Amino acid sequence: MSDMIDEEAEGNPAEMLLAYKKQLIQFGIFTGFLVVLFALTALFSVLSANHYRQGLRDVLADTLKSRGYEDIELDELYEIKNPFAVSAQVCTVSGSGYSHAVIIRITTMVGPVPAVFLYDSSSNKADFICYLTLGSRVERMLLDSTKHSLLEYWALRLPAIISAPFEEVQ
Repeated sequence: MSDMIDEEAEGNPAEMLLAYKKQLIQFGIFTGFLVVLFALTALFSVLSANHYRQGLRDVLADTLKSRGYEDIELDELYEIKNPFAVSAQVCTVSGSGYSHAVIIRITTMVGPVPAVFLYDSSSNKADFICYLTLGSRVERMLLDSTKHSLLEYWALRLPAIISAPFEEVQ
């Protein structure tokens, strides 16, 4: 900081004050730039959230239709109020024996992969539908490498994930 102050300003308090004022202005401009940058990032995140949710709903609908569930109509995605909210999205469904469609991230041998389940709240039964992957070959490899106990585990956990408040799910 002392290298920014002129040699001749060291003795004169008025010139030192002017140098400090210039530095403060530069710091203020830099801070203002950072605030605007973060505000724009937050604004774009908020504006794109609805587009993301609609895209996720469309992918879920297309996946269910391609798997032979043409009669299912997806209503609305809703927010899960427990720790699984970062790994799962739940959509209410109508027109079938199921009440919810769930996309949940499952850790497999190849890493985390989104899996689709259909859940019936009246019987507390969840059925695994498919993995959302890049193709049928990859899905076949995932089904061969994933133990059925893993899918059964998540199918049994879905009632607690969907219906329990934040404190109850462990």
